[in-house]
Amino acid sequence: MNYRESEHRYLNNYYEKQGSAAIVVYGQEGVGKRRFLQEFIADKFAWQYVCRNCEDREQRFQLREELGRLHRADESGNLINNLPQFPAWGELFEAMAQGHDVLVFYHFDHLFAQGSEFLSALGSFLKAHTNGRMLVLLVTDSIRWTENSMLRQMKRNALLLTGLLKIRPLSFYRMRELYPEIDLHDAVIYYSVLGGFPNRWALLDTQKSVENNIIDLFLSPFAPLSLSYHKILSGELRELNVYQTILGYLGNEMRKLNDIHQQTEFSRAKISVYLKNLMQMEVVEKVFSVDTPGRDRTQKGLYRISDPLLAFYFRFVFRHQTDCEVLNDAEEFYNKHIAAFIEDHAGIYFRRICLEYIEREIAAGRINLQVEEAGEWIGKKASLDLLIESDDGEALVGICNFHHEMITEEDLEWLHFACKQARISPTMICLFSMQTFSESVLMKAHQEDQISLFGKEELDG
Repeated sequence: MNYRESEHRYLNNYYEKQGSAAIVVYGQEGVGKRRFLQEFIADKFAWQYVCRNCEDREQRFQLREELGRLHRADESGNLINNLPQFPAWGELFEAMAQGHDVLVFYHFDHLFAQGSEFLSALGSFLKAHTNGRMLVLLVTDSIRWTENSMLRQMKRNALLLTGLLKIRPLSFYRMRELYPEIDLHDAVIYYSVLGGFPNRWALLDTQKSVENNIIDLFLSPFAPLSLSYHKILSGELRELNVYQTILGYLGNEMRKLNDIHQQTEFSRAKISVYLKNLMQMEVVEKVFSVDTPGRDRTQKGLYRISDPLLAFYFRFVFRHQTDCEVLNDAEEFYNKHIAAFIEDHAGIYFRRICLEYIEREIAAGRINLQVEEAGEWIGKKASLDLLIESDDGEALVGICNFHHEMITEEDLEWLHFACKQARISPTMICLFSMQTFSESVLMKAHQEDQISLFGKEELDG
């Protein structure tokens, strides 16, 4: 099953057109770019090359060597054998085009070496193939570089690009389709730790418990994800000590710039720049409330870690690094620092899952609501887990309970108080609970059409 239908259609539209095209494909490492591209080129004649982080001359040598190994036995071997030891990029493009109509360059940002003729040669190559079919895919892990620096570095060569395709993390329900055997409760916890990154989920042993999987992936010796946080950050950032200090406080629920300033004594301007860099990498986000007449009662200037893996690490491991490494007992560390808090951590992501569920119901026509804005509302005195406003003034609000024993009538009263703070009158109240509902809430839902209940069975339907 293809889980990225729209992305596949996007590339296929260019592939099926006569002529040449160059598409930049980008997204965070582990998001599944390579798997998606392997599926896309499965029925095509494609040449793939993983760019090295090396000098341009060495890059051309390595590419020539790979071409030689591929074509040694086929009829195009003469062309390859006649290439010099360090071919020009134009010569390499013509050699790669022999028998191929798709060229894929992974980590193509490594090709921006000083003095490299790669881009100008690519432009000439694409112009020479306007009467045939040639799709060139330029792949990179760096969101920040692609969206903020790439076009500036390419200068006039940026005109040769036909389009950009961003590969985003999969939604929760997409991951559920990939792993239907995992219990819904456990899947929510995994999503709160791994996010919608298929490469991370692929490391799970679905026969093991949540506890054992977290231990195996993060805490045990040689755990495959134990240093992923460092790899994510070090690939694009300098001064990791500063970035990790800021992330440590964000992971500890210190979400305002001024609070971080007071704790670290970094200047506000410096923190702002560092937060901006982290947001460009999409590992931190600025939190916004859905706009309501009660906007003066919202908390503003809030930040949080948006990548679940980093959020998990800086909440649970960074603060207890000594225990993690000195105890040398992963199970004891889990029981001491994670077991009692992992469901609270997952509850943050459960709100997003509930929003996704409602959006799916709206798209399917089972809830009649024209969405204008959707998200959460974070007030100074009370907050709404879920708020969806329509363009005609309707408002859907919700409580998202992942780990408490049940949703009670007191929770419902608090929801109404939060609505008053936001100065809205809800037309629909959705109560989501992974556990259960009190008898009084069940009675109210039976009596009032405005209230809808969604338990584990509905959420997994």
